[in-house]
Amino acid sequence: MFCDLVGSTAISARLDPEDLSSVLSAFQKACVSAVSAFGGSIAKYMGDGALVYFGYPEAHEDDAERAVRAGLALLDTIAAMRLSLPVRPQVRVGIATGLVVVGELIGEGGRARAGCRRRYTEFGGKDSGRCVPDSVVVAELTRRLAGVAFDYEDLGPHEFKGIPDAVRLWRVTGESGTRGRFDSRTAKGLTPWSQAEEISLLQRRWDYAKEGDGQLILLSAPAGFGKSRMTEAFREHLGDSSITYLKYLGSPFHVNSPFYPFIKQLEWAPGIVRSDTGARKLDKLESILEGSAEMKVQAAPLLATLLSIPFGERYPPCRLTS
Repeated sequence: MFCDLVGSTAISARLDPEDLSSVLSAFQKACVSAVSAFGGSIAKYMGDGALVYFGYPEAHEDDAERAVRAGLALLDTIAAMRLSLPVRPQVRVGIATGLVVVGELIGEGGRARAGCRRRYTEFGGKDSGRCVPDSVVVAELTRRLAGVAFDYEDLGPHEFKGIPDAVRLWRVTGESGTRGRFDSRTAKGLTPWSQAEEISLLQRRWDYAKEGDGQLILLSAPAGFGKSRMTEAFREHLGDSSITYLKYLGSPFHVNSPFYPFIKQLEWAPGIVRSDTGARKLDKLESILEGSAEMKVQAAPLLATLLSIPFGERYPPCRLTS
């Protein structure tokens, strides 16, 4: 992944060297925060840009998805940044997937973590140049590896110096409607579930619950053993569309956010998406609130705060008491 500040030359002409240093420092801190949260590592800073590796020194099964999420998180962090300077930093991100040769770079000594084949290093940097400000652009292989976790805009094929074939680029427009890793990885369909004994046990517990005897079931097993598949199979087994089904999902990318499952559910319920304006998000949130107008006035600011939606132009500040 390569990310850089947009219009850094123009910014440098407007600011004193000390102020420019503050902008670059804030950008680099934002990069570290976004990248480290998703398991990436900063390979090196190059002026107003940063080269980032995913899959080294620690590899994950979903490094392409992690890179895209880190890019989107960086955009959000930069957009929320408020500097005491007459500039609003913008960033662009390009992501490419390719072979990497691990080892020290000549002349860099122990500071170098890895050396990419120049083809992919240069592609990553030039890829970001095809981005409009505040956008993430990915190559075809990255898009395929990231699965259907995101929505994309096809930018068509592009020529790059040193790369013989045209490269198809895609702009990430935001997360898709899939809910969690299980949904995104099974978008093409599920295999049949044949574990009748487990379904029978769940059915008995469901019957007890319908009779007023509350039930709680804990499914515990290592990753990949079919916990999510079992719950989906039981849901299909019930075959009753009148049943209210609530799904709260944790995320390995948000382990430091205890309310993350509830935040995502509140975003999914009214259809809030990343590209919505603050006012549009607030409209959607209000659409799912029930009760009197007075209750909505009390609830909307609280939930908007949880979802990081600005509401100051519509509601008074929250007045919380201990």
